[in-house]
Amino acid sequence: MSTIDPVTFSVVWGGLLSTAAEMGSTLLRTAYSMTVREGSDFSTGVFDAEGNMIAQGDYSPGHLGSMAFTVREMLAYYPKGSLGPGDAVICNDPTIGSGHLPDFFMVTPVFHEGELIGYAVNIAHHMDVGGSAPGSEEVVGIAETCQEGIRLMPVLLYKAGEPIKEVFRIIEGNVRIKDVLGDLHAQYAANTTGVARMQALARQYGAEQLAACMSEILARSHQAMVEAIAELPKGTYHFHDVLDDVGPDTDPVPFVLALTVDDGRIVCDWTGTGPQRPAGINAYLQYTRSYCIAAIKAVTLPKSPQNYGIIRCIEIVAPKGSYVNPHPGAASGARAVNANRIYEVVMGALAQIVPDRVIAASSGFCNPKVSGTLSPYTGKPFLAWMSAIGGVGAHRHRDGQEATTSPTNGTNTPVEVQEMNAPVFIERMELIPDTAGAGRFRGGLGIVKTYRFLQPMTLLAKVERTDCPPWGINGGLPGLSPAGRIEYADGREVKMKKGQWSVAPGDVAHILSGGGGGYGDPFDRDPERVADDVRQGYVSRESASLDYGVVLADGGEVDAVRTAVVRGARHAATEALQQPGQDLYLVMTRPLDGQERSFNHWYSSRHVHDLVEIPGITGAQRFRVRAAAGTQHEGSPYLALYAFENARKAVDGIVARRGTEHLPSTDALDRSATIAVIYSPTDARRSARAAKRGGGAMLMLGVRGSAAFDAGLEDQAVTSLLALPGVHLAQAYRASDFQTKEVPPRYSQVLFAHVDDPDATLRALEEGALKPLLATLGAGGFDASVLWCEALTDRVAATA
Repeated sequence: MSTIDPVTFSVVWGGLLSTAAEMGSTLLRTAYSMTVREGSDFSTGVFDAEGNMIAQGDYSPGHLGSMAFTVREMLAYYPKGSLGPGDAVICNDPTIGSGHLPDFFMVTPVFHEGELIGYAVNIAHHMDVGGSAPGSEEVVGIAETCQEGIRLMPVLLYKAGEPIKEVFRIIEGNVRIKDVLGDLHAQYAANTTGVARMQALARQYGAEQLAACMSEILARSHQAMVEAIAELPKGTYHFHDVLDDVGPDTDPVPFVLALTVDDGRIVCDWTGTGPQRPAGINAYLQYTRSYCIAAIKAVTLPKSPQNYGIIRCIEIVAPKGSYVNPHPGAASGARAVNANRIYEVVMGALAQIVPDRVIAASSGFCNPKVSGTLSPYTGKPFLAWMSAIGGVGAHRHRDGQEATTSPTNGTNTPVEVQEMNAPVFIERMELIPDTAGAGRFRGGLGIVKTYRFLQPMTLLAKVERTDCPPWGINGGLPGLSPAGRIEYADGREVKMKKGQWSVAPGDVAHILSGGGGGYGDPFDRDPERVADDVRQGYVSRESASLDYGVVLADGGEVDAVRTAVVRGARHAATEALQQPGQDLYLVMTRPLDGQERSFNHWYSSRHVHDLVEIPGITGAQRFRVRAAAGTQHEGSPYLALYAFENARKAVDGIVARRGTEHLPSTDALDRSATIAVIYSPTDARRSARAAKRGGGAMLMLGVRGSAAFDAGLEDQAVTSLLALPGVHLAQAYRASDFQTKEVPPRYSQVLFAHVDDPDATLRALEEGALKPLLATLGAGGFDASVLWCEALTDRVAATA
C-alpha cells in the first residue's frame, strides 16, 4: 500500500479511533440507565464494509473481544444489499454476542454516495431484559437461557432512521425497567454519530482511499502482533485457578489453561476446564475469547489500538460443553463473574514467560443489585446497581489502583446516584487498610460498603473469590478475599455470596470488596513508602512490620535499626546468637485467639528489643515453627531464643522489669507463653565445608524421656544433624539446673542444626534423612519433635 500517503494514513487512523471514542461519548451522555451512564458498561467500534473490526473505543474488553466476531455473525443474517441508510440491527443472543442476554449489540451500515463503506457498532449492558430475576443475572435456580429473559436473534430495530415500533413493543412487554427503551435509542444515537464521522472521512479522502487505509490498518496491526509474539519464547505454559462455586452447596469450577506460543500466534487451550453448570453463570466462547484476547494484547501490544488484524493471531480451543464453551441454551446471565478468572488465568500463564509485563490478580467480583416494585422517588419499579469494586493487582512498576475494576474497566457508581435510584441509605464506603496484597509494589486496596434498606426489596449479589484470594506474583502476597453478609433487624446474620435475598427496613448489608495481589517481595519495598502508606491509613503498623519488615518509631518515622533486624531474618545466620559458653532461654508462645497479628507485631518489633537491654542478656532471635520429618508438634507456633551471658542476672532483670512500661505484664502475654526453659550448651560441631550466606532458618530437635540421654546418643544426634544437606553447624543443649519455673521442662535436651541451604535441608527431611535417628531415639524410650524454625527476626543485640 505504498500509494497511501503516510500523513493521510495517520490522520485517517486517528479519525477512526476518534469516531469510536465520540460514539462512546454520545452513548454515555444520552443513556438513561446507571449501568451505562455511571457504570460505563458499554463499548463502541468501527468496521469496514467486509465486517472487519478496524477501531474501537477504550471500554469493556468483554464486549470488544467478542464484537469482532459478533458483527460477522449478525451480518450473515443481513448480507450486503439487505441493509440501507438509517437501518440498525440488534441482537442479544448469548451464543452470537458477548455471552449473556442483557448485552444488546447494535449494527448500523455506513454509506457514502450510495456505496457501503463500513459499519458503526456498539454494545450496551441493559439493566433488565426480563426473566425470572430482576436484572436478568441470577445464578441460583437458573438452568437455561429461556429463564433469563427475552432473547433476540439479529433483527431490525430501525428502518431508514425510524424505530420499528413492533419490536420495541415486544421488548417493552418483557422488561421490568423502561430505561431499556431509552438506552436502545441512545445506542442508535451513538451509531448515528459514528455514521456521520465515517462519512466525513469518506468525503474528505474518498471512499477508495478510506477503504485502502482500513485494509492497511489491519495489515500493519497483524504484522505488529506477529512480531510481538515472535519475541516471546516458544513453548507451552500451564496455569490453573478455580471459581469458588456456582451457588450454595456447589463444587468449585476448575479453570485449566495450556497456552502455546508458536510461529507468530498464541493458542489458548482450555481442555481440562470443568463442564458447564446448571446455573446462570456459564461463559460462552465469545466471552472466553474476549478476555483471552484482552490479557494477551495487554502483554504483547499494550499501546496499540485493537482490531481484527491483532485478533487473528490468537486462537481459542475450548471443548464444547465445557464451562468456558457451553452448549447453546446454557444459562449465563452472571457470566461477568468469570471475567477476572479467565483474564487472570491467561495472565498466570504469561507470567511464566514475561513476568515483568503482567499484573497480579485483582480483587474478585462484587456486584450487588437491589430491586423493588415501587420507588418512593418516581412511583415506578426500580432496579439499581450497588457496585462495590475493590483493588487492582500490582505491576512491576506501580501499586495497584484502589476501587477500580480490572479487567472489565468498570467504575464504582457514585453513592449519590445509587441513593437517588433506590431507597437505600449507604452508611459507609471507605478504603480498608491491609486489604491489599503486600509486595515491592502492593495491590490496590479494597473497600467496605454498608447499605441500610429503607423499604422492602430484593437484594441480588454475586460475591466471588471468597475461597481463593487474589494471588500475588514474583513473591507478592495475595490480597484479602471479598466477603458479604446481611444483618437482619431481628438479629439473624446471613453470609452473602451468590443468590438473592428479601430485605426490609432496618436490615443492613455489608460488602468487603477485597484487594489486589502484590508484586515482588514485600521486604524489597522502600521503607519510606511503607511509612507513607501507614500515614495515609492504607497499611497498619502491624502489617508494616509483619508483611513489609518495616518498624516505625512512635512518631511514624522509619526505625532503621529495628527494620534491619526484621528484614534481616530472610538471610539470618542463626548461629550468631548461640555463642560458646552461653545459656539459652527458650520461650515458645501461642497468641490468644484474634490477637496473633498485634501480638507478633509487638513481640518482634518491641518486646525482644526491650529484653536484650537487660544486663546478662546478650542477644535474641524469634522464629515461626512447624513440625517436620514426620513428627508431631502440638505446642506453640512461635519460638524466641535469648542468649544468657549470666542466667541469674538475666532472670533477676526480667523479674525486676515485669509489670513496668519496659516489660508490661498483660493477660495476653502471660497466657501466651507455653514453654520457658533455660538450656546449657553441651556440644557444638561444624561441618568441614564453608558456610554459605545465612539461610534464615534452623532445625530444632527436642528430646524428652525418662531415661538418661547419654553422651553416645547425643553424639549420634549431633552427627545425624550435621550430615543433613545444607547444615553447617549442629549444637546440643541440656536443660539447666537453674529454671524460672518449678515444672519439668517439656524437652530435657534440645539440638539445633543451622542451615544455609533451606531447600536442600527440607528435601532431605521429606526423603526421611532423620528416620534412623528418630528410630534409635524411639527404641531408647525417647519422644522427639523435629521443628523447622523460620526466622522472623535477625539477631537482636543490645544497643549499649
